[in-house]
Amino acid sequence: WKEMEHKHRLRYIQLYGLRTSEMIMLFELLLVQKIMPKIRTNPALNDYPELMQLVDIMAGEEIEHLEQFKLLNHKSRPDLYNTDEYEYLFFLPSTEAHVMTSIMSWCSRWMAFPIWLLFFSEESTLTLARDMRAMKTDSVFGPIESNWLAVYAEHSRDENRHAIIDKLLFDVCYIKRNKFIKMLDGDLFPYVLKSLMYPRDSGAGVRVINQLVREFPELTEMKECMIKEIIALNKNNDFLNSLVSHRLAPSALDLFNQCPELNHLDQLIPNYVSAG
Repeated sequence: WKEMEHKHRLRYIQLYGLRTSEMIMLFELLLVQKIMPKIRTNPALNDYPELMQLVDIMAGEEIEHLEQFKLLNHKSRPDLYNTDEYEYLFFLPSTEAHVMTSIMSWCSRWMAFPIWLLFFSEESTLTLARDMRAMKTDSVFGPIESNWLAVYAEHSRDENRHAIIDKLLFDVCYIKRNKFIKMLDGDLFPYVLKSLMYPRDSGAGVRVINQLVREFPELTEMKECMIKEIIALNKNNDFLNSLVSHRLAPSALDLFNQCPELNHLDQLIPNYVSAG
């Protein structure tokens, strides 16, 4: 980072912003296509018609969010994104991703970890939006572009309600899980979280570096070093704490802390304090 010029650092931040939009879009797509339809068939919701209606409203709003972030990326870099046939530039489909989403879809009717993941991701985007609004306009990189602020603000208005709905779904549908289901939840959630968020040699973080070098060929000699440093973040406690923290998702972390099956999250999150 210290060896890069200002223009390189700025473009890296911009590309990482596009990557973050893609990650949010994937969560929205996973929610609408894979998880919400299964949750809606949970027998526990039959006794809560109002909550079932909220689930339907939530699914419709997530489709709108998907389109908002899709258009945001296209407006930001029309040379990279085509609105007619949208392609993910950094979160490319993989066999592992297809297997993981299939498992989550199958489990969503009777397990808790898909709701944990969505609760955490939605609350995290709220914190991201607040951080963006709070950034000083006299930053060395200048003010945040107005379209980005507008989309994240609009997204936050719905996500505040969605986070509450996620908590209600957990209380209604999953609070009475049996011991075996709880054990599976405790094993699967850290695996999914790690596979989505930890840098790896074929992950989105490395693809950001690859795109940066394509746009600035003068960085070619630094490419290998940058990739190694990205992957090395897997062992950096400050970085890991920034991914999953009480500041980022306080209500979600409080919920995790109430679930003894997640006591071993401290192996994934250095400063996590478990319920045990």
